[in-house]
Amino acid sequence: MDIELSANSDFVGVCYGTNGDNLPPPSEAVALCKMHNIKKMRIFTPDEEVLSALKGSEIELMLGVPDDDIEKLADPSFARIWVQKYVIDYSPDVKFRYISIGDEIMPHKAETALQATFVLTAMQNIYDSISFHGIENQVKVSITIGMRILGRSYPPSAGACLAEVSSYMCQIIKFLKDTNAPLLLNVDPFWSYVITPVNHMSISYALFTASSPVVKDRQYKYKNLFVAKLDAMYWALERAGAPSLEIVVCSVGWPSNGSERGASYKNAATFYSNLIKNMKLGTPRRPRRPIETYLSSLFDENKSGERESTKHMGLFFANKNPKYSII
Repeated sequence: MDIELSANSDFVGVCYGTNGDNLPPPSEAVALCKMHNIKKMRIFTPDEEVLSALKGSEIELMLGVPDDDIEKLADPSFARIWVQKYVIDYSPDVKFRYISIGDEIMPHKAETALQATFVLTAMQNIYDSISFHGIENQVKVSITIGMRILGRSYPPSAGACLAEVSSYMCQIIKFLKDTNAPLLLNVDPFWSYVITPVNHMSISYALFTASSPVVKDRQYKYKNLFVAKLDAMYWALERAGAPSLEIVVCSVGWPSNGSERGASYKNAATFYSNLIKNMKLGTPRRPRRPIETYLSSLFDENKSGERESTKHMGLFFANKNPKYSII
């Protein structure tokens, strides 16, 4: 199945993970993106080999801050050094677009509770450091969250943050509003489909192939799960006092193989193709507002996660051959 990136290339990016022992070097990965008109890339940690490969490529970059660095970045001097080393030393040859602090840090979860106490300070210190260099309008500082941050997401108009994270998120949201930065969101239609009891969700709703609305919520009608999830988050942001805050989908994908139901080449090709076609349409809650979206991932990664499905999320095989017909 053809997946036409070129028509929406201004809104489409890829997540470039390196959890594999058979992947091509970064220089070849960047060249592959340029060949296929992929203009945006997300990396999860500062990798100087990747940053060097991106020089002069014109690919816009979302740079991730590992969870383990968040506490260190609460020290302003460390933040200044970090920004100098990984951003300023490569700019303007590398087009930095976002810096994302952490990945789904949850203040009420034991494994990330400590990092959560430092997130806002780390964001402020990174922002102050890039402001010192005069690039705060070019590079936006944000945080990556997941749908788990919501206590309710169905129907979409019931979207609201968990009570346990409300104070935490309100502080984050205020920072994003004050600095004109978007919220970065991981969206997971595949896993939502997998964990939903059989017969409670049609796969057509997850793959954008439903012929009629599956969910009717107030005046809004939903034919696919992806936009329903986005609208649930928009409602949650409105309840948190940020009705106009933008969302960038920084990870969404579908596996071409794996033991979970729905994991197949045909379904993945259908999902990606329909997702890309629908990105310019926005959501029922925010129509005609294109959704900047990063596909997960660039390559199949044979060391990614414990589930087989997570190893088959790539648009390309590790040998750089396209998994789908990318135009």
